[in-house]
Amino acid sequence: MSVNVSACTPLPSLCGAPFQRARQADYGGAVLALLHVLPLAVAAHASLARIPSGNGFGTAIYDASQARLVGLREHTFQNVDYGVPTRDLLYDAYFGVRAGADEAWLAERPVDAVERSAGVITVRQRFGDLRATTTYFVPFALAAPSVVMVLELKNEGIRPVGDVHAFTLHNVRVGDGDGTQAQRADWDAGTQSYVQRSLTSGRRMLIRSVTPPSHHTVTPQDPYPIVRGGGLFPDTDTSGDTNALASGFQYDLGTLAPGESVTVAVVLAYQAAGDGAELASRTGGYIGASRPAELVAAERAQWDAWLAQARVPAGLSADELRLYRQQLSVLRMAQSREPNDAAAGYFPFGQLVASVRPGRWDISWVRDACYSIAALARAGLFAEARAGLEFMLEASAGEYQSYVGRPYRLSVVRYFGRGREESDFNQDGPNVEFDGFGMFLWAASEYLAQGGDPAFLERWWPIMADGVADVLVALVESETGLIRADSSIWETHWDNGARQHFTFTTLFAVVGLERAAAWADRRDAARAARYRQAAETLRRGLLAGLVTPDRVLRPSLEQRATVDAAVVDAFTLGVVDARSATAEATFAALRQALFLPVTQRGFKRNQGGGEYDEREWVVIDLRMAVALWHAGRMDEGDALFGWVRDQALVNHDLVPEQYDQMTGDYAGQAPMAGFGAGALVLATWERAAALGAGTGTGCSCSLGRRSSARAASALAALALLGLPWLVRRTRRRRL
Repeated sequence: MSVNVSACTPLPSLCGAPFQRARQADYGGAVLALLHVLPLAVAAHASLARIPSGNGFGTAIYDASQARLVGLREHTFQNVDYGVPTRDLLYDAYFGVRAGADEAWLAERPVDAVERSAGVITVRQRFGDLRATTTYFVPFALAAPSVVMVLELKNEGIRPVGDVHAFTLHNVRVGDGDGTQAQRADWDAGTQSYVQRSLTSGRRMLIRSVTPPSHHTVTPQDPYPIVRGGGLFPDTDTSGDTNALASGFQYDLGTLAPGESVTVAVVLAYQAAGDGAELASRTGGYIGASRPAELVAAERAQWDAWLAQARVPAGLSADELRLYRQQLSVLRMAQSREPNDAAAGYFPFGQLVASVRPGRWDISWVRDACYSIAALARAGLFAEARAGLEFMLEASAGEYQSYVGRPYRLSVVRYFGRGREESDFNQDGPNVEFDGFGMFLWAASEYLAQGGDPAFLERWWPIMADGVADVLVALVESETGLIRADSSIWETHWDNGARQHFTFTTLFAVVGLERAAAWADRRDAARAARYRQAAETLRRGLLAGLVTPDRVLRPSLEQRATVDAAVVDAFTLGVVDARSATAEATFAALRQALFLPVTQRGFKRNQGGGEYDEREWVVIDLRMAVALWHAGRMDEGDALFGWVRDQALVNHDLVPEQYDQMTGDYAGQAPMAGFGAGALVLATWERAAALGAGTGTGCSCSLGRRSSARAASALAALALLGLPWLVRRTRRRRL
């Protein structure tokens, strides 16, 4: 465990006055003075190695621990349809270098630094006197699953470096099975490319050098052992029909004078069907007459132009501004840009997945998408927000009508990539979630309230009224005044007592129906009255049935002796006043039961769950921060926000699903979109709004603003003055 002097929450057992008096005789005033200002807590630290780049058609993954690309996904989503998974088209790809007598793959040399700026990943390494700078990105100007690899070699020494060569290795998989079966690669001299294709389908990858290579090779002349053995590539035009294969290019660069640099690049672009002519044309059009460095500059420029459209909250530090913009880039990469094909029943455009690969929640959940849409709307990125809403209105739904009780328009859980409703099953039946109906109306209202096109509502009002808002009204139970029992946010499934009358579902139904009533005022007075009445019934039902006599807002009608952090959105959205006695009691109960005692940083999501539940949940930290700001408890909210911020700043500006409850390492899936990037964007706006109104409580420190050097010095002092005793004491307390 590390120690961070910027922590805002001391351990009472170590920092209180009784402890100080009890231990003073043994350890002296110096130790106690240090402990008084130096609570034990996990510090922000790097623990994420895999980084994505995506363009809405595919996603590439760079692994900093392996110094190579380790994947290229053929879609942004996990499955096209039931039984049709998205393929990973690339086992790995990277560069190699020869300089004089030294020759090696860069994937086998140390990495000095990795930087992610939006979708552009830059890696810096040393190779003798040469500085090797590798850039990877999935280009937005190429409408295909694709990736660009660029290597710049610069002589930073004082003498010329001779016999310089650069090599590439591309371990592409477009065949059958795991991708290695029944494929071949052939050299196309006209385009200076290998064309690797499946022998049984139209799948093909174009592996094109931006500048003509000096030599090209492919299995059976495998490039990997050639470079490992210090050799040069023989020209090999075909692999023949085979299974696993790898190809590579060699660039003979001669001698580099001091300060001189040279750059080479390769573009990999994929298509699932066709004869390859269209793919070659599109790739050639993308490259044009550009030199490798110009491709990098153009990609950075398009990201800058897109991000320049975004609204930015006031009062951000330079780091916070960068982090905010990086979250928007994650949301953009999480959204499919594949065009719809109505004739084929294929509607992927606009869907927002819950995580970007390497995160394995690359599935479009309604709930996660709504947080993403609300965040895009707050940032003024209205085209993307509207596309996310319209995806759900155009996609197919209705397969669980027997559970819902009437026709409906939104998925009860999530979607396959083609835009078809999906749920998952276990021994307790399917997940059927009603919270998405209220959340969708909330997200749509955020889009409109922030300045989205009013024509959206004119076009979609009949479907939103009949297929979403009317569904919520029909789900209101007269006997409880709550939305009927469902699977809700944590997906408890349906049967064997798993479904419950969840607070989360009802609170979002209140918000959604109130927003729908406002839209209905000018369109359908009867509906407006019905929506308002239903919302008021639900609000009263929530306060009467879900708040116990101790004023704590409980997780569900069935769980009145536990707590669940999902209820905090009742306070962030004004369903319950964040400054009320109910809010105060609920915050206290959540902190007592869910605040993690080891890391002293944030919250798990609920009580009584397994390992997944016991981890720290980032979306809970961020929504809790918003609720605390609404309550005027600025320092407590800042502590949670600052912890997530500082973790992201040292982990490529990416936000995970969870942190390990013992170490604070990234856990679960990363990067998350709605529950990560979206939640952080929303929290950033809420923090800016609260800064002028908050009346800070708790400690007076500002999280994350003290130097790491000071933290390190304090840790060293603590180690010298008795850390072993503290560790033993802390371990006993945890047990």
